[in-house]
Amino acid sequence: MKRRNVAILLFNDVEVLDFAGPFEVFSVADELNSYTLFNVFTVAETNDAIIARNGLSVNPDYTILNCPKVDILNYSRWQWYSSNIREKECSRVGSTNIKGYRISSIHLHWGTSSS
Repeated sequence: MKRRNVAILLFNDVEVLDFAGPFEVFSVADELNSYTLFNVFTVAETNDAIIARNGLSVNPDYTILNCPKVDILNYSRWQWYSSNIREKECSRVGSTNIKGYRISSIHLHWGTSSS
């Protein structure tokens, strides 16, 4: 089985558990399977530190323009509707790098992309 790239989308004011929980789940699943399942990384609009809820500063691994091809995209659906920047971020990742599934950390939904 091919190791899948899992991108955790970060943006300012994101809920910590919405990205940290899925990051931990995918990372531990990978560890328990001898690091053969997932390559988990964070991605944001820029390389600048993201300030999550309650002031937690997080440095993304990649930007939406330089991240590896994405098989699984995780994003915070709860805050998704509150800002156009979320849509812009995800659509950039989607149009350039996503090829498989999208996962919301609040509401799971699976769908294949057209590419």
